[in-house]
Amino acid sequence: MKYTYAYILICIFVLIQFSMTAQIKNHVELLSVVKPPENSSSIWGYTSPAGEEYGILGTSQGVRIYALSDPTQPKELLFIKSNECLWRELKSYEHYIYVVSECNDSLLIIDMSQVDSIRYKYVGTLYNKNNEPTLMLTSHTIYIDDKGYIYLCGARDIGNGFAILDPHQDPWQPTILFDYKDAYMHEVHAYKDVFYGAELFNGVFSIWDIKDPTSPLRLSDQQTYKHFTHSVWVEKDRPILYTADETNKAIVEAWDVSDPNDIKRTDYFQVENDTDPLTIPHNVFHLQDHLYISWYTEGVRILDTRFPDNLVEVGYYDTYPDKEKGFHGCWSVYPYFKSGLIIASDIEFGMYVMRFDGNRAGYIQGKIRDQQTGLPIYNASIKLSNGTIKHQRFSQLSGIYKTGLSESGLTQIHIEKPGYHSIDTVVDLKSSEVLNLDFYMRELNRHTVQVVLQNQITNDPIPNAKIRLWNDYFSFDATTDLNGVCTISNVYEGLWNVLGGTWGMLHTGDSTINIENDKTINLKTEAGYEDQFVIDFGWSVKSEDSLVTWKIGDFKELDPPPSNYPTKDIAEDFGNSCYYTDNFNDGSTLNRIKKNIYLNSPVMNLQPYDEIQLSYHAWAYGGWNDAIKEIYLQLNQELIPLEQISERLDGKFNTKSIFKLNLKGKSRDSVQFVFHLYNNPDSTDMAIGLKGALDGFKLVGTILNETENTTSHPLTFYPNPINNELSIVNTHDTNETIYLYNSMGKLIKKINVGPHQNKMLSMSNMNSGFIYANYYSKEQKQNVTVKLLKK
Repeated sequence: MKYTYAYILICIFVLIQFSMTAQIKNHVELLSVVKPPENSSSIWGYTSPAGEEYGILGTSQGVRIYALSDPTQPKELLFIKSNECLWRELKSYEHYIYVVSECNDSLLIIDMSQVDSIRYKYVGTLYNKNNEPTLMLTSHTIYIDDKGYIYLCGARDIGNGFAILDPHQDPWQPTILFDYKDAYMHEVHAYKDVFYGAELFNGVFSIWDIKDPTSPLRLSDQQTYKHFTHSVWVEKDRPILYTADETNKAIVEAWDVSDPNDIKRTDYFQVENDTDPLTIPHNVFHLQDHLYISWYTEGVRILDTRFPDNLVEVGYYDTYPDKEKGFHGCWSVYPYFKSGLIIASDIEFGMYVMRFDGNRAGYIQGKIRDQQTGLPIYNASIKLSNGTIKHQRFSQLSGIYKTGLSESGLTQIHIEKPGYHSIDTVVDLKSSEVLNLDFYMRELNRHTVQVVLQNQITNDPIPNAKIRLWNDYFSFDATTDLNGVCTISNVYEGLWNVLGGTWGMLHTGDSTINIENDKTINLKTEAGYEDQFVIDFGWSVKSEDSLVTWKIGDFKELDPPPSNYPTKDIAEDFGNSCYYTDNFNDGSTLNRIKKNIYLNSPVMNLQPYDEIQLSYHAWAYGGWNDAIKEIYLQLNQELIPLEQISERLDGKFNTKSIFKLNLKGKSRDSVQFVFHLYNNPDSTDMAIGLKGALDGFKLVGTILNETENTTSHPLTFYPNPINNELSIVNTHDTNETIYLYNSMGKLIKKINVGPHQNKMLSMSNMNSGFIYANYYSKEQKQNVTVKLLKK
């Protein structure tokens, strides 16, 4: 029995390994991996005049040089120890390797002319044409163009933009020709007297005329997709530039830069990873008809670029198959060896030596049209699949689509567009061939839907109620008439959600509505107050910070979504929406909430209820130590605190808050639920941005007993807001003691008011802000809190 169990385990292990192998490579053969003791950064290659190939690997400890005469067993020739540093970049000029880092290494110059006795030195001072010295301790990246000019980027001592060096007179002591300080350049690429700069924080690439390297002329710039332009590379034979933004869920873009004043994006590429859609591209390199991309956790990706308006992935090797996300894995790739070898650097695993088989894509293109009208269909999804290889593109405004796949043979095509019947077919795709196929899509049938809303107990119609009918693609809003009925036309067949309600009645709905023909949907509800924030009932916002407000949304604008804040509404309600402050993106320090911001429910008349049960899901986080994150009920002039919101940082709302409150004797015909956030404006630059979210609001009550004593409160406070004086009027026969607290809960005054007394208080010396008056009514036998505002 134990042998059978062991055999099963072995089989499972083999299957897992086979599955992993099948997923981590395509048209790329792994020859070897060299794992140094430390982490790695960038990589470059060098070929001697005799054709011998070498890998130059930057690591966190220095530079390692490998001979690749046997690519299955690279041999380390030299390790050059340097300052410990995460960033180390390197490029070559003739038989010299130039290396920079962010860690005060200076400029490392390596002479590869004699590989048996490699020489190197650190150069910490550079000179301009006038022989004036400048320190050169750090540079983020380096590039060397086709004329041998060296470009330093992010070299803080020379200029945080870029500097151009000339090594022609003395490769051991390059001369500074030009430096630029106006914008940070993360990386540059220059070819045939044109310079392309990746201005990371400006989110653009810029184009420069560098015929005179001592006086570059800026021509234009272009914003990239994620506004975080990290790397650039231009083709040698065509004016096609490739860019990558180093951030989550970014893409690699191709640009026609033939006219710097009319730059056009031709296409884009994004790794299709269903388990991690937030992958990050890093560096791009072009050779002949292929673009090589180092894509952090996705390894080396290779695109066929023969058609710059139809980029297709034709090979890859995942150097980092672990499931960890973020800045791990492949840093850079070097595809320029004449032998066809490719070397890549992986942060955790070192140097990979590989060979790409030169695979070419097969292409499919055409137009998507409406079958009845012949009009073009925009944004139809075209999915190709051949085994595990898949690719998805979308039709343009003109209906034109262009796509392709790395594999030849029978290929499945699936086309879909909301409102249309999908299309499925199979074609025989061949490498390097272009299939021209037009498709005509048939629109789904449309129907009329009638929604009837009634009171659950009385069956009376509920007029002026709001109705929403929606699915993932379409949404209809309507209002019931005097008979509690609304009619919605032109509803596509299929599955839908419906929700109805009005302020003062609970929500009612159904998430399993199947529309196959004209249909009547009957909904019943009962008294109460509820908001799942699918329907807008008119909550109001009062903000003392003009840059922050509350909004109804589904968090989709957060791209990528933060991992420690809620980015989905609660699961147990209808729809995907909730209320949240619009500062969940922590990228800006301007929207951190200064002073007070309130989210107020519409007014509720709770006079019919003896007791209420109130529930909701709330979340708040951030602010300085004295920040306020509170929820309360405002009953006319009385405030009932509910909770100080606890902080939770696992990406979810707090668990449901439930309160049962006895409202006997309270004036409650004008009640509002209030979510209050406050941050001291003097602390906002130091504190984490204050933010909040709310979902699943519901209030139900127990009907009032007819014999209830509706005696009013014994004390009246006026005026409110307060200027310089506050009057407190006691209309009953009992002595009352009032405690005044500030918004931080600190006692600021104690007042006694005798029976039928009107006491006047001077408030001129009190700070502006909210004041809470609390007293125990002996006659009503309950605590009462009244919220006051001092101007």
